[in-house]
Amino acid sequence: MVSGQLCHELEIKAPASQVWELYGTLRLVKLIEEQLKSVIEKIQVVEGDGGVGTILHLDFVPGAAKFKSFKEKFTKIDNEQRVKEVEVVEGGFLELGFTLYRVRLEIIEKDEGSSLIKSTIEYEIKDDYVENKPTMVSGQLSHEMEIKAPASQVWEFYGTIRQLNLIAKQLPNVFEKIDILEGDGGVGTIVHLIFVPGVTRFKSYKEKLTKVDDENRVKEAEVVEGGYLDFGFTLYRVRFEIIDKDQASSIVKSTIEYEVKDESADNVSLVSLDALKAIAFIAQNELTKTNA
Repeated sequence: MVSGQLCHELEIKAPASQVWELYGTLRLVKLIEEQLKSVIEKIQVVEGDGGVGTILHLDFVPGAAKFKSFKEKFTKIDNEQRVKEVEVVEGGFLELGFTLYRVRLEIIEKDEGSSLIKSTIEYEIKDDYVENKPTMVSGQLSHEMEIKAPASQVWEFYGTIRQLNLIAKQLPNVFEKIDILEGDGGVGTIVHLIFVPGVTRFKSYKEKLTKVDDENRVKEAEVVEGGYLDFGFTLYRVRFEIIDKDQASSIVKSTIEYEVKDESADNVSLVSLDALKAIAFIAQNELTKTNA
């Protein structure tokens, strides 16, 4: 038997009691179904009302997993400690040689206005099926900010090299230098970001623009050399989406998607939205001056 554990922690700017209202109830199930349509086809409550003993049936989008569906059971709901545990009881991982697949969610109070979500997967798998054990931790962090400027104007900042030039100028305490090695800001452009010593655990990395969609105002960049890749990450992607709100304002949605090897799971702590938040504030200040 092979057993293991994968953990991930994420800080949320909300009180622990408020986060638990989502995680400790069936509200979380509805949110997952709404937000992960590319992965989850349908989630049905087979039995229960969200308390211990509740059974869910999860159907996956074809190709999203090695199995079509599974049933899971709520085995622990501790409202005082804000801990929830769920185990797969039929299908899914159990068909791939797992004898245990448990998810544990803990909401930890940090201060009055923020908390930590600690997500843990515990598993046991038969020796003959060890190739099916989890070898990768993946995750996603997002941040949204409203800017008092039309989406077309915000995209002129985010969708061009203007963004890189301004970042280097406005964040000298973070970036020592940003060099454009190849390209003119379109797909295929390669950028070398060099950090101020002590800001991160790595000196620099190169990223490549893999998507620049002017029509939908979406830009994606992936690290292709150094940086996160030196710390066990196999994917580190940043996505910017400029969403039209009304004629005079828009939403900047910044997202980090990552995958990291099981043995390097502790390095997930390197993932932070701070730089993307700072970029959004730079955009806001720059566009406010422009429109003044």
